[in-house]
Amino acid sequence: MNKGFLKFAGVVCLFAVFAGCGKNLEYKYVNKTEFLTKPAAAFPEVRFITMSDLHYYDKSLGVSGQAYSNYLLNDRKLLTLSESLIQAAVEKIIQSSARFVIISGDLTKDGEKLCHEKVSAYLSKIEASGKSVYVVPGNHDINNPHAVSYNGTNITKVDTINAEEFAQIYFLYGYQEAFARDTNSLSYAVEPVSGLWLLCIDSTDHKDNFKLGEPVTAGKLTQPSLDWIETILHDAVIKNKAVIAVMHHGAVPHWKGQEKLHPEYIIDEYPGISQMLAAYHVRAVFTGHYHANDITLKSFANKSFLFDIETGSLVTYPSPMRIVDIGANQKMTVSTMNITSIPAYNGDLAAYAKAYVIEGLSSMIYDKLIKYGVTAGEAQQITPYVAEGFVMHYAGEDTNKTYEAKIDGLGIWGSIVFDNQKYVIENLRVDLEPPDNDVVLDLREGAWSGAK
Repeated sequence: MNKGFLKFAGVVCLFAVFAGCGKNLEYKYVNKTEFLTKPAAAFPEVRFITMSDLHYYDKSLGVSGQAYSNYLLNDRKLLTLSESLIQAAVEKIIQSSARFVIISGDLTKDGEKLCHEKVSAYLSKIEASGKSVYVVPGNHDINNPHAVSYNGTNITKVDTINAEEFAQIYFLYGYQEAFARDTNSLSYAVEPVSGLWLLCIDSTDHKDNFKLGEPVTAGKLTQPSLDWIETILHDAVIKNKAVIAVMHHGAVPHWKGQEKLHPEYIIDEYPGISQMLAAYHVRAVFTGHYHANDITLKSFANKSFLFDIETGSLVTYPSPMRIVDIGANQKMTVSTMNITSIPAYNGDLAAYAKAYVIEGLSSMIYDKLIKYGVTAGEAQQITPYVAEGFVMHYAGEDTNKTYEAKIDGLGIWGSIVFDNQKYVIENLRVDLEPPDNDVVLDLREGAWSGAK
């Protein structure tokens, strides 16, 4: 039997294991629903900014030499420009009229202590301008064995941080203001403006990183943390507080098939968790992790709903941030602002960033196809279709038009692999409503208005 087929079948089986995970969490609200019939609290008028996946990398850790070059071969992030990008973002935030900023995880390349300290210094500039900052950790940020420096051909371990140190370094950016903290995780709750609670959820699973030798990409909630979250949400309903949630991992899939190809980018047991959030009148959750600018609406019974507003990475094309306005009419306007120029790059930053991410994705996709046993020539044929779909999804440029993936001239094995994986090529291009970049979301009805 073709060795590539065995590898491919193994991958499919692994996806099936993830996608078919049984329910382990228990939800309190399903047995105590009487208070949930209370009308959802009104949101106060407010403007804020959200960004995600800064992946800051300090140049002092090495940006030249063979070791660093080899690392970049399998990465799609603009790490070398990360400092200029965060500088530009901070300047735009300071100049804005936003009341506060939320950052949904992966503040550093790989949890380097030095990088965390530098990010904290940049965030202090935002706070000094009179705006509050609220952070949650991402899968790269804590207990990361990949925290290293590069010097020529040498790779050297550098200090990373644990959960306690994360809370210390970012004490001023959420933890100091928190009116409640989860003792089992880095989750906390704050009230940035009167009447609005931010539920900042730690969705990371970092405890076994050193044992595994790599950071766990997937996210989950433990039962004690879920119980804490439900306590906060119950109190919000009773006290008539509107709630916005923030976490690194997606609360729902953002394209049809994501849970099959990349289940680790959606929180474990997402069907139950997203329905629980909606049941407590959480109508919007801000997420990151997938480096894509995407908004997805999930509707549930009894007219409950949840908008998952995912923001792309600052160091991945098109380097987006979101400006969010909530009006008295209970409508949330989400506008996308891309970083299009930085002092460290004199050319067309958007064009460069797009070409860079296509090159990085193409390398990873090609290598994966070769591992599946596809010939080099056929891998070269298939790769551009996959890379293009990802880039469209990252930028929120996917459309509502269906797309049929077809490549002529593939051999028997190449056709088998292509037919089994073409759902990725097709579905990445078809946007799940609502639109992703500039849209008005109705927080009362779960409706939207706006166009691509």
